[in-house]
Amino acid sequence: MNTLKFKALIAKRAKTHNEADAEIEKCHQELIDVLCEDMPGTIKYLYSECTVEEFLWMSEFFEETVARVPDMGFVDGLRYLAQKYPKETKEYDVEFFINSAQYLIEEIEAQNWPLVKEVVPEASVPSLKEWLRSHGKLKEKEQ
Repeated sequence: MNTLKFKALIAKRAKTHNEADAEIEKCHQELIDVLCEDMPGTIKYLYSECTVEEFLWMSEFFEETVARVPDMGFVDGLRYLAQKYPKETKEYDVEFFINSAQYLIEEIEAQNWPLVKEVVPEASVPSLKEWLRSHGKLKEKEQ
């Protein structure tokens, strides 16, 4: 994971006004790109370097991240951070967002595409099917 870019984008998001929807969406997409381009590196980062502030900002787009790379290891890393930062997790109800991301992964693995598209309209079903296929999780009828 490109940690320097990630930290710069988190700082940019932190400085963005909460009502600047277009700018927030752009930050989210750039952050999701960084997280998803190297998911194993991202997961390692969650366990080793992720700060509470980064964790809280990421909670804004957990679902969109797993809609791109539905790796349960990412959710496990988020659960680790929730235990590491229990006060902030409770204060900002981050557990809800982690549970939502896990549920979305479960629905992706079940190939419940209508629900996936309802939750994350921009999700790419062909890309998700390819990810499932490459990880041996695509149901036989879909292959």
